[in-house]
Formats: sequence, structure tokens, C-alpha cells
Amino acid sequence: MQPASPVSTVATERTLDDPRQMALEELKELQAIIGRYDEHAFKIRNWATAIAGAIVVASVTLHIHLLLTILFGIVAIPAVFFVELLHRGPQRHAIERVRVIEAYLRDQNHKTYDGPLICESLGEKWTLWDMLKEAKIHFNWLSYVILFALVLAMVVGSVYRGSVASGFKLRMEKSEKDTKTEVNFDLDASPQDQQKLFEKARNNLGVP
Repeated sequence: MQPASPVSTVATERTLDDPRQMALEELKELQAIIGRYDEHAFKIRNWATAIAGAIVVASVTLHIHLLLTILFGIVAIPAVFFVELLHRGPQRHAIERVRVIEAYLRDQNHKTYDGPLICESLGEKWTLWDMLKEAKIHFNWLSYVILFALVLAMVVGSVYRGSVASGFKLRMEKSEKDTKTEVNFDLDASPQDQQKLFEKARNNLGVP
């Protein structure tokens, strides 16, 4: 193993001797941590999208009752949101630590630097009350509300289209049955009456 160069050793010693430089280094590390937790949150939201898609597909293909599908969405999507809130804890602590460091760097009276405190700040307790405060942030809950609304709209739309198609099919079958009955019943009618009957049958079936 090669020994550290004199230049890097001197630079490290200068960093350790300069509190403001140490604060800047901690700030960089915290910003990187915040970015990584943003990536985690993005992956969790991808899970929510996949689960929502599975609910819609299952509801349409398996003909699951509408209320049961809504119940699945009410349970599954908030559960994923809860997982995201758990991951938001260390990120929120990192953001709060960044505020402290930025206040120190802005201070003209050379306030005492109390760091580095990355492990201590990220290891603070993340209570249910903290999660509720985090959940109130629009950016956090809005995407899940939109996702649930899309699931509900697609499922209700599918049910509505199915009911309309089913009703149209029943009407067509009834019209065809009535027409056949009339034709069979009036086979002994005069040619003029039969012609009127066939015209009526074409109108019922929508034939031009």
C-alpha cells in the first residue's frame, strides 16, 4: 500500500483545522444522502404504480366486484405510501441537518461548528407524529391520490362499458327474438302484410 502523498495529507489537516471547510464537506455528504433517498422514494412509487396496474388488470380480467376492487386500492396504495414515509425519515433528518449547517455558514459572528454529525442526525427517532407531518407535504401525498383516482376511473369505466355492452346485447337478442316470433306467427298473412312485417323487422334490427 502506497503512503499518502504529502499534498493530500496537508489538505486533510487543513480541512480538519478549518471548521467551515469541515462544514462544507459534511454539507456535500448530506446532499448526496438526500439524493439517494429521493431515488429510493422514486422506486417505491414505481411499486405503487405496478400494484395499481395489477389491481386494474385483475379487476377487468377476473371480473372482481367494484367495491372489492376499491377496497384493494384503499389498502394497497396507502400501504406503499406508508413504506415511503418510513424511508423519508433519515432524509428529513438530513434536510434538517443541512439547515443547521447552512445557518452556521451564513453566520457572520463565527458561530461554533458542532459537527460532523451525520450518523447522529440520521439516527434520530422517526415517530408516527413525524410521519404525519411528512405526509402533509403536498409533493408526498399528491401522486398517490392521483394514482388512486386513476385506478378508480379505469375500473368504473370498465364496469360501465361492460354494462352498456351487455345491455345492448340483450336488447338485440330480444329484438331478434320478437322479430322471429312475428314472422313465424304471420306466415299465413297476405303478401302485403308480410312485406310490412319484413320492413318492420329490418327497422328493429337497424338494417337499412
